[in-house]
Amino acid sequence: MQSLKIIALLMEYPNDELWEAAAEIQQAVTQEVPQINAFADAFFAATLIDRQAEWCELFDRGRATSLLLFEHVHAESRDRGQAMVDLMAQYEKAGLQLDSRELPDWLPLYLEYLSIQP
Repeated sequence: MQSLKIIALLMEYPNDELWEAAAEIQQAVTQEVPQINAFADAFFAATLIDRQAEWCELFDRGRATSLLLFEHVHAESRDRGQAMVDLMAQYEKAGLQLDSRELPDWLPLYLEYLSIQP
């Protein structure tokens, strides 16, 4: 399921590390998910600062396009907290260790989790 990890990488906030690995990522796209070759080519053809601005405009402007999954499901209800705890337990069971600043319902993280599932 390497394709899900590649898609997760392309959904993350664009940073220097991602841009430095552009050639490697594009090669992985070609091998694993050729259906998104045109997207990856166009994605890396722009400058990093332009991609960062686009990312902020798309994902930081409101709930409708949030990459936090439970925000769409639970919004601000108390159920969101329990859902996070349950998802963390799933990640730990699968051997996935989270960085202290990552929320468990972050879509790119969830895709990474799915990429290691049978």
